[in-house]
Amino acid sequence: MSNNYKVMQTPLSEKDLACILGYIDKDNPDAAFKLLLEFEKSFKRLKSFPFSGNLQRMEYL
Repeated sequence: MSNNYKVMQTPLSEKDLACILGYIDKDNPDAAFKLLLEFEKSFKRLKSFPFSGNLQRMEYL
């Protein structure tokens, strides 16, 4: 079953993710890569099951 949902990241969330991964990457590049893969899995899961996440009530979302 296909759906028309898409996961959108705000510029702030993209910046936060880059900072988090960069911080971890300094000490443990493998862990940073694994965390990135986990984020990507979560984004895909959220696309397939859009109502499984928390609803954000921010104007720019």
